Amino acid sequence: MATPFPLTIKAGPAARRLIEQEGFHPDLVSAMPAAAGGPKWLVLNRLDRAIFGDWFQKRGRRPLHLIGSSIGAWRFAMLMNGDASASLDRFEETYVNVRLRPYADAAKVTEATQTTLDQLLDDDAVQRILNHPTMRLHIVTARARGFNALEPKLLQGIGMMQAFVANAMHRNLVQLHFQRVVFHDTRSQHPFYRSGFRRPVNVALTAANLKPALMATASIPMVLQGVRDIPGAPDGTYRDGGICDYHFDIPTPGIREGLILFPHYQPTITPGWFDKSLRHRTRHQYSDRTLLISPSPEFVASLPFGKIPDRNDFIHFRVRHHDRINYWRQVLEATDRLHDAFLEMVEKETLLEHLQPFEAGA
Repeated sequence: MATPFPLTIKAGPAARRLIEQEGFHPDLVSAMPAAAGGPKWLVLNRLDRAIFGDWFQKRGRRPLHLIGSSIGAWRFAMLMNGDASASLDRFEETYVNVRLRPYADAAKVTEATQTTLDQLLDDDAVQRILNHPTMRLHIVTARARGFNALEPKLLQGIGMMQAFVANAMHRNLVQLHFQRVVFHDTRSQHPFYRSGFRRPVNVALTAANLKPALMATASIPMVLQGVRDIPGAPDGTYRDGGICDYHFDIPTPGIREGLILFPHYQPTITPGWFDKSLRHRTRHQYSDRTLLISPSPEFVASLPFGKIPDRNDFIHFRVRHHDRINYWRQVLEATDRLHDAFLEMVEKETLLEHLQPFEAGA
């Protein structure tokens, strides 16, 4: 019996037309988002290697815009640091072996996270990211307002509840509590978001603010401390970019040609962190040019515990770090299938055989 294809691939109408007309080739890709989600990114690391370490080696000099929040921004920063495959190997090894003490407070988690970032990106790495010949990095952060800008957990909890209620009334209202601030590469036109109330504050990405922005976009409320007063940005406390943009269903007015390629850990898009419990928000409003590639449900079911890694693993294995590390390594070994399936698909030009549409309103 043939092994089921381990990837789910969905395309918006314009994306399908482009692929039918031009074929699926590296220069067709104009932009890529990378979602928040903590350890969920591990299921994508070998797929990232296939795309950036192999397939994109045939890509020309056309700028490629990369936009990420939280762990997604870290993924992109790491693969822009020299050799993509080697950088992703280092990131994977460092992340998997992180050991947090049970019930560590926000100050300790923040210190551990900053230490990890400093180990992964030195000053030379920052310059390599800022001067990458083709890739342009855009980091989404959330500038906290009201109680959300304070560090005491009780006050943050009140602020988060207020933001949840506001978001439930209308997604745009979350910006009364968290303002989207995007640190963007200035070498070419910033192609994201320019629309209505959702318009962000745009800040030039520099050597002085790249690492603070990466820390800020990973600063989960009540888990890490916020990052204050980032150079070049409005004063304030900055937190996890996934609050505003969890999976990136966003306007892309600057992307008029090519595809938006979205390697994702699930086949649906949840716009913001507060939308996770709101099923009607997985509507894919801006998916026309998007090609989304995710592990198939059957593949996920075949993984240990029948799921991809998530942040709850730190709690479940809080005194058994070696068991968590072994579990995550088993998942990573299994995801070699995603790497191989993608490269075989592009080599044999069989993408169209696997394309599914985004469901209407979903």
